Amino acid sequence: MDRDSNGSITLLYARQITIDPDLPLPELMERYASQFRILIDEYGPDLVAARQVWDINGVDAAVSQVAPFGIAAYVCNERDIRFCHYTPQALKQPTRFNLAKGVNPLSAVDGTFGSHPPYWDDIQKTSLLVAWRAPLDH
Repeated sequence: MDRDSNGSITLLYARQITIDPDLPLPELMERYASQFRILIDEYGPDLVAARQVWDINGVDAAVSQVAPFGIAAYVCNERDIRFCHYTPQALKQPTRFNLAKGVNPLSAVDGTFGSHPPYWDDIQKTSLLVAWRAPLDH
């Protein structure tokens, strides 16, 4: 998300990070770090926000979820960029989004930011919730 001087919000679309999960672990972790650095250099964010997703069904979850999350935090620290992270529960609190009590933030995404098909599902909307909340918190 980008906010201009008038307060208007634009959604920017970044390319997806593609990684070969069969790489040796040290090389895979370096690849994640390299891709995060490239994105930060390309977009120059003031802050980076992420949702904590911990699927504890084995080592694959650690390699594909926990490690990249930590590497993103590390790269942000390295670049002196604020890194915010949210649990799924933290994204259900309407008052944190300046919404009325009882409003489901996920259901408010389309009305606030519009619909963005073809890949506009709850995962995409939850990503937007993370990006929406972080600037409000800081």
